[in-house]
Amino acid sequence: MMFKKTVERVIEKHEEISRTVCDFCNEDITPNGACDGNEVNIEAKLGDVYADADTRVVELFDCCPGCWRKKVLPALETLSGRRCVLYHMMWGRLDSETTKTETT
Repeated sequence: MMFKKTVERVIEKHEEISRTVCDFCNEDITPNGACDGNEVNIEAKLGDVYADADTRVVELFDCCPGCWRKKVLPALETLSGRRCVLYHMMWGRLDSETTKTETT
């Protein structure tokens, strides 16, 4: 004979990132398709790292590719007085004289 009992299951609740908004234009940062590889990381990890602990604080901005090209990159180049280094993920460093960054 089988007997039934009522079982209460505890459901774990947690937070996860549902969307990311650009800190410069307030637009959602969304992929443009399955193969969209655009990725902008603006962050500093400041503090100490020990063998058993990482006590750094991360300061970061979320930035869309458009704001990176139109706002952030030009400001960094102006501050540094230099052009950014262009690096292709398959071919390595690119010659900045022959290759221009997209300005659209």
